[in-house]
Amino acid sequence: MLFVAVVPAGAQSDSAGRSTGQANGDVALDSAAQTDSLHGQGFDMSHYLLKQKGFLPVPIIITEPAIGYGGGLAGIWFGDQPAAEPGEEHKIQTPPITGAAAFYAGSSYGVGAGMYRPLHDDKIRYLGVVLGTSLGLKFYGFDPGAPLAANPLNYTFKLVGTLQRVQYRLRESPFYVGAHYLFGSTKSDFTTDFVARPAGVGSRDLKYTVSGAGLSGEYDTRDNFLDARRGQDVTMNVTWYGQALGGTTNFGKFRTAALLYDELDDQWSYGIRLDGRTAWGEVPFFDAPYVSLRGITAQQFSNNVAMMNEDELLYRVAPRWYAVGFGGIGYSAPALHDLGSGHSSYAGGAGVRYLLATRLGLRTGVDLAWGTGGTGPAIYFQIGSAWR
Repeated sequence: MLFVAVVPAGAQSDSAGRSTGQANGDVALDSAAQTDSLHGQGFDMSHYLLKQKGFLPVPIIITEPAIGYGGGLAGIWFGDQPAAEPGEEHKIQTPPITGAAAFYAGSSYGVGAGMYRPLHDDKIRYLGVVLGTSLGLKFYGFDPGAPLAANPLNYTFKLVGTLQRVQYRLRESPFYVGAHYLFGSTKSDFTTDFVARPAGVGSRDLKYTVSGAGLSGEYDTRDNFLDARRGQDVTMNVTWYGQALGGTTNFGKFRTAALLYDELDDQWSYGIRLDGRTAWGEVPFFDAPYVSLRGITAQQFSNNVAMMNEDELLYRVAPRWYAVGFGGIGYSAPALHDLGSGHSSYAGGAGVRYLLATRLGLRTGVDLAWGTGGTGPAIYFQIGSAWR
């Protein structure tokens, strides 16, 4: 998320509201995030990324036991940063973003590319992603008490797909409405464990076409799209998948999420994530909602309903350095009314952040996390917020 700093007590401001000083070593950025008050106080990529149009190299570290150990590299390019609109001087404006990535780990590999474009003074937001991948995964089934949960089956999952999304801002409000389309051609192969297909996996799921369209609503007051310090982002979206759109079966998915941020003082800040997902109809086994927390293996706890809460606390130990602690809980169940007796899982960990680009408010760092069912710490390399 992006950084919008509060001018600390004792700092002087000129008539335009720009901070001209720092008190007690505090970070001070002007309200439009155009002045880099940390210039000369550490390595900073703002000028290189925004003025020289350089790219941000992002290492990909893979420590997922289901996939193997490996890595890759992503490149992110930023366009011209727009000027703040009247009334939004407190926000860091998000420039156009383009990215590409490739990775390899054991028998898994993939490539992808995407772009994000805020258009017409952020009245329209466009997101487009294309990818192709082959993953070596594990199938844990849908019953955490069944033998399969402790002895998952290996399978290979191949996907070629795209996501296209457009959002429109309602007048000058923080409300956005949008539409999206998803398409994926998939193939799943369990023969590595000498099983044609396990219970809970339909024959149609082995070679499946995902095709869905949906609508969304979003309330976004974050001070930074990429790495927020303050504000809220509340979203709701529903997606219908069906044969009428070229898909294999008919099913639906609904998700609602809230990201809440605030600063307690010049050093302490926090974030809260609430996330609920549900699905109905003929849902393919690989697309069922699952508990998604740092430290929990992907798809390990999946069912028709998944609920999560994850919280994090940040402490600024130096002008550019932050310590992070986080923890969360997730629930999965066959239906909403079964959540009380459903499966619960826990995760948590710690990490560090470095303010890499002050004019983008962009922090980068590494997290170590442990969770239910894990065999050791998982490593996450973060650019901006850990939550999307």
